[in-house]
Amino acid sequence: MTHLDEESLCSKVAIGVRHTEVLVTTLAAILEFAPQCFGSGYAEARALFRGACTEIGIPVVAYEHPLMGPQGEELAIDVAIIGPPDAAHLLIVVSGTHGLEGLAGSGGQVAWLRLHDHSALPPDTAVLLVHVLNPWGCAWSRRQTEDNVDLNRNFRDFSQTLSTNRLYEAVHDIVVNPPQPIRAGADPALAAFRQAHGEQGLAAALFSGQYRHSDGVGFGGNGPTWSNSTLRRIVAAYAMAAKRVVVIDVHTGLGPFGYGTLLCAESSQTPAVRRARKYFGPGVVTVSEADAVPYEIHGNLLSWFTAELPCEVTSMAIEFGTGRLDTLLDLQVDDCRLQLFNPSWAAHGDEIRRALVEFFFPANTDWLQSVMLRTLHMMHLALRGMQGEVGRKMAW
Repeated sequence: MTHLDEESLCSKVAIGVRHTEVLVTTLAAILEFAPQCFGSGYAEARALFRGACTEIGIPVVAYEHPLMGPQGEELAIDVAIIGPPDAAHLLIVVSGTHGLEGLAGSGGQVAWLRLHDHSALPPDTAVLLVHVLNPWGCAWSRRQTEDNVDLNRNFRDFSQTLSTNRLYEAVHDIVVNPPQPIRAGADPALAAFRQAHGEQGLAAALFSGQYRHSDGVGFGGNGPTWSNSTLRRIVAAYAMAAKRVVVIDVHTGLGPFGYGTLLCAESSQTPAVRRARKYFGPGVVTVSEADAVPYEIHGNLLSWFTAELPCEVTSMAIEFGTGRLDTLLDLQVDDCRLQLFNPSWAAHGDEIRRALVEFFFPANTDWLQSVMLRTLHMMHLALRGMQGEVGRKMAW
């Protein structure tokens, strides 16, 4: 090697080291920044979202909820669109379908607003952010809506005969008729049901959706809820001009701690699932394939988007893991009993609400960092994939 070659190599190595140092410093700064994007409750999350939109000059449209929050605060679904409103390519990111889970999704939306170079969106492309679709549930620390509906089981054709959840029929009286104020984890009748049907049987009972018991767990409603009807208005206003849509719905609760499982609601052989795997990688699984989701899902938001929009739709949920399945099931029974039996359950109230928040939004720094980075990455891949540019670099 000549002296000139050695100098050239040394120069390249030095440049590479400097670039690496810059990247490491930048990544460290982003990770430190993560907790600043997440609110500890609905009001703070909403203020952060609206503030991030204001910082970049993006107007926010508020669809006001008819009820108020626990401190008398206004509740609303806030909507922001970045890019041309008639764009052919549209990325829709929804947070808070399950109320309390919206604290995580909100943080991902805020991070994208603050970190993305919005002037570098691809041509004819827009991003529609739907902030906390179930604001009542988020504000009151519940997954359910104000009418005790699991919103992600509410997107059904209620003119048709709805299926019966036979496992839930078997457990409903246990859920709503405890002999005394007793927490789910100490309830012998619930333990007997678990012994007979297994943990996954109880999960299927509580979360597959049921349409007979409005006072129970997993109630899908008797008709469209306020959030359902309002989303229809939002989609009619912002999404009908698009030719290609990607939907990302952010959830928490199931799967390994901090990991964002990528879930499609359709069967694995459909074109939409094949597109999702092309855009987001082979880690995309369908609900029927996912070990983390031990039950079927009916009346879900993703399937509704596919049926509602007159264009190519690729829809996916990100499910960020938080804790054990048995804990999740116990908390849903506790939450149901708390709603039914206040004030006799008042002594358990604060403890249950605190446990719900800690389960669905474990706000330690590494979990927040994981949620932020995974959400940003999937939004990046969605924007790239819609352009047919998988593998090509895009500006941030």
